[in-house]
Amino acid sequence: MPHPFAPAHPSALAAAAIATAVAAATVVGGCGGGEPPAVEDGWAVAVADEAAAVYMTITAAEGDELTAARVGSDVAARTEVVNPADQEEDGPGHLGHLDPGGSLDGDHGHTVALPADRPVALEPDGAHLTVGPLAEPLAAGDTFPVTLSFREAPDLTVDVTVRADPP
Repeated sequence: MPHPFAPAHPSALAAAAIATAVAAATVVGGCGGGEPPAVEDGWAVAVADEAAAVYMTITAAEGDELTAARVGSDVAARTEVVNPADQEEDGPGHLGHLDPGGSLDGDHGHTVALPADRPVALEPDGAHLTVGPLAEPLAAGDTFPVTLSFREAPDLTVDVTVRADPP
């Protein structure tokens, strides 16, 4: 007589072990690390009718790195992290990522370091996000979500508000 807690068939035990391993991998792979950084004052400004620059202040409790960002296709075709500190000395200026028509030229793979407990400002003339080409021109007062991706922390979605001009 089989043990009352034994699986009816040896393959059932293997299937249970695989299911447990998959569930554990999903939980570990899906959490991405510690808690997401805090984000304050998310705003955007249109750069021509085809692109926008996005700014905010990010504070990570633990050291981390902003590696990517994205917006919905209803806002723009793509989003880039732009960090002038990542550019070579003889490279283009910080607006060199825009072609003459105002759209992204696709030459970026930048990141932004986020030291522990130190606010990092994404701001004009510094590191920032660029979205474009825009699905529709943006107007002051519009809001849209931006999802930020980090090396360690899980993704974080924040709303940004379009301003007429930088403060």
